[in-house]
Amino acid sequence: MKNVHRYILNVAYSMIPLDYGDLLVTIFTQALALQPKMASVYNYLGLYLLLEEDYDGALEAFNTVFELDSGYDYTHLNRGLNFYYVGRYHLAQQDFLQFYQADTKDPYRVLWLYLNEQKLKPQEAQTNLVERAKRAIRGLLGYTHRSILLRTHLCRRITTTCE
Repeated sequence: MKNVHRYILNVAYSMIPLDYGDLLVTIFTQALALQPKMASVYNYLGLYLLLEEDYDGALEAFNTVFELDSGYDYTHLNRGLNFYYVGRYHLAQQDFLQFYQADTKDPYRVLWLYLNEQKLKPQEAQTNLVERAKRAIRGLLGYTHRSILLRTHLCRRITTTCE
């Protein structure tokens, strides 16, 4: 049932333009009144508050997600973004690293670690990107033609040789 609630929220959230912020907050509030321990609602509320640049409110929402469901993986990305946007790069690094470690083959996770490391430790960022990208590419190879094209493109972008 938990996944059904999450799916319904995904659909509803993707259909409502962010211009209707009051409507989103009303929907989130009503959902929490019906089911106060629904981590996905707090996650979406945090995303909305992050986009509205209410960083304290977003952080509170993301922390509540972890209190309710410590395995809610994408909240590490979302809270990491919150920390990144307020310049708390050390805290962002912890969340981005945990998000990355959950799926080291995901290039999106590799990218956010790199962007944060450029702010935190720029001299290591490029080296780490190359190593993580190689691992991600090796994990993607063999699945689709698009993976091969992605590997070729990334190899040209980040290094002159790819193994």
